[in-house]
Amino acid sequence: MIFVSRRLAPTFAVLAAACLSGAPALAGGTLSAAPPQALAVVDSTDRLIVRLRDREANVTTDSHAARVGQLGTRLGVSLQRLRGMSGNALVVQLSRMQSRDEVAALARKLAQDPDVLYAEPDLRMVPLRIPNDTAYAQQWHYFEAVGGINLPAAWDRTVGSSNITVAVIDTGLVAHPDLAGRTVAGWDFIADTTTAQDGDGRDADPSDPGDYGCNGSASSWHGTHVAGTIGAASNNGTGVAGINWLSKIQPVRVLGRCGGYTSDIADGMRWSAGIAVAGVPVNVTPSRVLNLSLGGSGSCGTTFQNAVNDVIARGTVVVVAAGNSNVDAANASPANCSGVVAVGATTRTGARAGFSNFGAKLALSAPGVSILSTLNAGSTVPASPSYALYSGTSMATPHVAGVVSLMLSLNPALTPAQVMTVLKSSARAFPTGTGADCTPALCGAGIVDAAAALAAAFPPPPPPPSRVNLALATNGGVLTASSTYSAAYPPGGANDGDRRGTRWGSGGGWNDLTANTWPDWLQLDMGSVQSVAEINVFSIQDNYASPVEPTEDLTFSLYGLKSFEVQFWTGSAWQTVPGGSVTGNNRVWRRFTFAPVLTSGLRVLVLDAAGSYSRMAELEAYSTATSAPAAVNHAAQSAGGSAVASSSYSAAFPPASVNNGDRRGVGWGAGGGWNDATAASWPDSVQVNFSASKSITEIDVFTVQDAYASPQEPTETMTFTQYGITAFEVQTWTGSAWSTVPGGTVSGNNKVWRKFSFPAITTSAVRVLVTAALAGYSRITEIEAYGPP
Repeated sequence: MIFVSRRLAPTFAVLAAACLSGAPALAGGTLSAAPPQALAVVDSTDRLIVRLRDREANVTTDSHAARVGQLGTRLGVSLQRLRGMSGNALVVQLSRMQSRDEVAALARKLAQDPDVLYAEPDLRMVPLRIPNDTAYAQQWHYFEAVGGINLPAAWDRTVGSSNITVAVIDTGLVAHPDLAGRTVAGWDFIADTTTAQDGDGRDADPSDPGDYGCNGSASSWHGTHVAGTIGAASNNGTGVAGINWLSKIQPVRVLGRCGGYTSDIADGMRWSAGIAVAGVPVNVTPSRVLNLSLGGSGSCGTTFQNAVNDVIARGTVVVVAAGNSNVDAANASPANCSGVVAVGATTRTGARAGFSNFGAKLALSAPGVSILSTLNAGSTVPASPSYALYSGTSMATPHVAGVVSLMLSLNPALTPAQVMTVLKSSARAFPTGTGADCTPALCGAGIVDAAAALAAAFPPPPPPPSRVNLALATNGGVLTASSTYSAAYPPGGANDGDRRGTRWGSGGGWNDLTANTWPDWLQLDMGSVQSVAEINVFSIQDNYASPVEPTEDLTFSLYGLKSFEVQFWTGSAWQTVPGGSVTGNNRVWRRFTFAPVLTSGLRVLVLDAAGSYSRMAELEAYSTATSAPAAVNHAAQSAGGSAVASSSYSAAFPPASVNNGDRRGVGWGAGGGWNDATAASWPDSVQVNFSASKSITEIDVFTVQDAYASPQEPTETMTFTQYGITAFEVQTWTGSAWSTVPGGTVSGNNKVWRKFSFPAITTSAVRVLVTAALAGYSRITEIEAYGPP
């Protein structure tokens, strides 16, 4: 028999809420002040902050508008100078609002341009997201810096996703206004009628009739308290807030009078994760997180371990209370089962709660003392809804389960093992000097940190290596020349980082000594052997006294290099780089890209020039060649894509699931993919509309995998035999009709992933028209459409 893992304070206060229209107040206490607010980042922006490599002191001048536009042209996006700002930086406007991650990626690309010193998103800041629930100020465990879980900063990243469900495997739920609309269908797994106290055995009603009567105890309404921490209705102007505002709670009743049996709990776990249980209908909304605020003594039995293994294999995270006996959790089940996230309890000061089990089995800890959540005022059977302060590892556990649900809302592709790693690596270090200090040996990796866990669960991609100008004097490049007109035209003027040749005649560029006599040369010594794949040569401009930032189409007629060779040192001789022989030139900027060469020196050998002399404003050398901007998935929701379909089986199979970024179809039957409504009737279609007309060169279509409950990252060789689409057409909208892309008619398909590449097509929407599929229905997990930004 498993007993409810709870520890009620000797005298815990109940918040009367018979009417719930007034502000709840703690019996014998008062509402504390609201937590302080701080600035947080909003997840979208249409601006960048850019610092150019500039020799001008005043960046507020209009001369920078053209340079910003040229930067955008080179990057393949629209950029407009908005204004100058302090620190010699510019505020740059994008053509549309984009996500923080998209703008960060754009900034990294921009920073690779040799004309840019740095670039970063101009992010909007707002106060941390604070819910208006009237008792939120008493939920210290969410926001206090010492003992709380740093939840407001996490809410600024996400408040959850309706595609994620959390199972509360407990005493069931009693009706409560703060849980209204927050649940999906659950099940009562208590087979023994004496334990159930509801007059029957297993049934579809997981409501809590009360668990009173065990040794004279009152009803605990334990599952209701746990559920409120995970997902009480939030920001609704009353009661308490939950950790997750959007994901659903699935009540699974396994505990009644005097607890519950392992057999019922194991069945409840499997059913919650979408695994078939004999005699019980299939769970159509399987949970990604299981909260088990329950436990008993002894080792982890085979039944429990097998259930845990089966659930984890389905991609479901199992979060378990460590127990309240102040003993090593190695002797507490199921906290000692392999693979579970075992949670200990800490106090408001971050100390170890005196009742909390401890030891190496704990993954981490969470607040578990005086936790305010939803309850019921009835001492035996349900009465009026209420709120109460409870203590126990049972109360710590839903803090972690709630954070896990936010992690999966942000990144549903996380595996249980990855969730465990993120929780541990992002946990906040335990405070010291508490009088009962936690240590990793006693309490796990630290106190769960919601904001840090989300950051680690879905971090921005690492920035690409910055391109280094190997010719630059500050990077060790040394220039020499065949001759120099005077000290006012030194070779070193051509590797000072100024492409324009500002200060010409005062050290701003090189001018040879011998009029109308060639060849002349300017030579770079890099000091050591380097890999070079790009060289840029800049001639002096006609308007050398007021030069502009050069572009690759800027021309000269008066003073530039007309014929020259770009060469590298082989170790014994000078060799011209591929494409490096130039004649009849009239462009200020010439770029040369080629397969990398290893060399310690470069040379520009001038054979003819306008204006009688060889003149150069700048020489640059890079180890990587300039690349085209990375293709963008214009179908993605993050890029403004929206999906519609000819029909949908139910709200559990929405069209919106085909452009949510998950190719695998994780959470199939719970928002993980699209399923049409018309069995064995075709054609069916699902369509993705772009934010505007886009040029695309590739469309990828992903169908459901045979192992849809535990899908793998698809490859182009992965096949299906049970549920996928077998015949379909991939189409684009011409503005008046649908047109099939080249190679877009498919029959006899058995591939999970089909990729279609073609010459660029400008369109505002793509469509997959399904004409045959296995098992009677059209099923698609993802549609992607790629093209330039």
